[in-house]
Amino acid sequence: MKILFLAPANSIHTVKWVNALKKHGNEIWLISLPDHKVNEDLEPGIKVIYLPFGGKIGYYINGLTLRRLTKFIEPDVINAHYASGYGTLMRVSKMPQDKCILSVWGDDVYVFPYKNWINLFIIKKNMEYASYIASTSHCMKKQAKKFVKKNKTIVVTPFGVDTENFVRELPYPSEKFVFGCTKSLEYQYGIDILIQAFAKFVAELNGNEKKLISLKIYGDGLLLKELRLLVAKLNIKKQVKFCGKISNSLIPDALNKMNVLCLTSIIDSESFGVAALEAMACQTPVIASDVDGYKEVILHGKTGLIVPRCDVEATFKAMKKLYDNRKYGSDLGKNGRKWVKSKYEWEHCVDIMLNLYRKVCLDRNKIHYES
Repeated sequence: MKILFLAPANSIHTVKWVNALKKHGNEIWLISLPDHKVNEDLEPGIKVIYLPFGGKIGYYINGLTLRRLTKFIEPDVINAHYASGYGTLMRVSKMPQDKCILSVWGDDVYVFPYKNWINLFIIKKNMEYASYIASTSHCMKKQAKKFVKKNKTIVVTPFGVDTENFVRELPYPSEKFVFGCTKSLEYQYGIDILIQAFAKFVAELNGNEKKLISLKIYGDGLLLKELRLLVAKLNIKKQVKFCGKISNSLIPDALNKMNVLCLTSIIDSESFGVAALEAMACQTPVIASDVDGYKEVILHGKTGLIVPRCDVEATFKAMKKLYDNRKYGSDLGKNGRKWVKSKYEWEHCVDIMLNLYRKVCLDRNKIHYES
């Protein structure tokens, strides 16, 4: 198939999708705004085009250029990602509707439509324009249904994990007990909740134990300075390390060097828990908040621990539980990997997406034949 992928090229999710689709023998054209330039390795042969105009206005004024590119490429399938921005670009470009799939990501259906009536209007128009909607999770599918007519097809296309890359290759850290986090330092990810819970945990340890405990935070974002000040205020600078953003290829190694991954997101726009799945694939036990995406992929008490969002006390107790009972944590990790392999293996998820693409092609050919 010839696939036109309309998405932010600087997103690791975009890169993983296009690389996988290329490996399956498809011709891939990745079209993106110029301020979303790719920063990960792409498979040879993937054609990347950056549109002339960036910023929010780019979703509107690149329409003519994209329409001409689409006529030149003649794709079998058009997959736009993110309903607000690239979904708008897909619609204003008047791309062939019978070829269009719109993949929703999270904020675009959980947050954006509720800011004002204009945003709500945009989301409804964009989602109705596409022939199909793709959602990475069942919970987000339910949310997306609020903005489309009842007969609109919404297909769940999970964003899985390659368990050959995400695997435990090292024993759990024994000399030190390492808690970790792999989310951006932004408001919605609740890193301040994690830091407060960790400080409470450290406060209950004796002097020698405190030297053997650490919290490693991978990622960057707008709250870095604020979170550093919080760490200093709570007197845990010796135990907390801000490791900065790392590439996706280095995340398995980081997870291997943790005893526990902590994910304390505070809003439901965390619509699919890929970070949790990556940890579980590495047999790293997970503590996660009860946002929709984590509740869908984690079986509480079997593959990880779910705690109420924004609850410092509950997060602290979960951390203490896994610290005190290492075997329980190890069992959670082993169960987690089995769960990921059975439900979220990457190649299985790619097959689901390819089947959706094939359905779009078949449906279009059927309509053309009948007409």
